[in-house]
Amino acid sequence: MTNKMFFYGIKIINAKKVLTTNKPIFAIKTLRGFYHIEIGGRTEINLQVSLIVRNLEKTKIHDISIQFLGIREDYHQKILEINSNMDLNTIHDEHGNTFHEVLVPFIKPKQELCITINYRLKVQPILFKPPYYYPELKNFVEEQPFQRKSHELFSLANKLKSNDLYVTMKNIVNFVISNITYERNYRRIGAINTLERKRGSCLGFSDLVVTLLRCVNIPARVVRGLYMTEPHAWVEAYVKPYGWIPIDPVAGIIGAIGVPWISYYAEKITTYKNFYIKMGNKIHHRKLIVKWSLNLI
Repeated sequence: MTNKMFFYGIKIINAKKVLTTNKPIFAIKTLRGFYHIEIGGRTEINLQVSLIVRNLEKTKIHDISIQFLGIREDYHQKILEINSNMDLNTIHDEHGNTFHEVLVPFIKPKQELCITINYRLKVQPILFKPPYYYPELKNFVEEQPFQRKSHELFSLANKLKSNDLYVTMKNIVNFVISNITYERNYRRIGAINTLERKRGSCLGFSDLVVTLLRCVNIPARVVRGLYMTEPHAWVEAYVKPYGWIPIDPVAGIIGAIGVPWISYYAEKITTYKNFYIKMGNKIHHRKLIVKWSLNLI
């Protein structure tokens, strides 16, 4: 089996063995039995976040604050440049997430405002080699919506647990790969439902892995983003000595991430929204319709 594709000048290959080349090569053996190979090293990628905000009222709406998520920075992607057609206030949180705010004096009745933010990223593959060690960090082990801990999940996680942290992660990801059928959509039904149905999207795979890791006190969270051009979700777990490391249960990859994975944001909470609209001191949506999108350009 050899599948080839190109992404921003990087050759992406899934193969049974590592190829020989004089170009920079990144190869990681997946738990699915093949190698994910990237030839070409780092690259630059351009993305655009856009929001179209429409005033449904018959009168002007004044003093609007639009707050929304931008593109994240992490261990494998750095923001080189941000440009927008609007003035932005930008902050970053401790997880690398980017938050923008646009202040709009008014939007005319039945009119719309288009906000575009263009990002230029430098992206490179990275591998965190085992051994990993159990962390002392106690955050990101609590229940959240879509990540409830049932008795069945606790029991399963403890059966999969090992004294070797990497083996614990490998056991959990292998269990999910072997027992959950992948559905090619972006529907989120949560860890318990994914296990009961034995089917799930990348979000279902990720929620289940996160919950099983948390059941054995390994801090974990879901990351939302793109794989090449498609919406995708994967996992980060917190380990010593590295901190947060990537796990993609759909791909069967632990501790590595390549160029085609573009990180949008890491979930501090599962109820993150892409945007909030504030008029005065109130968060309001009924008078305004917002269409949000993230695209490669």
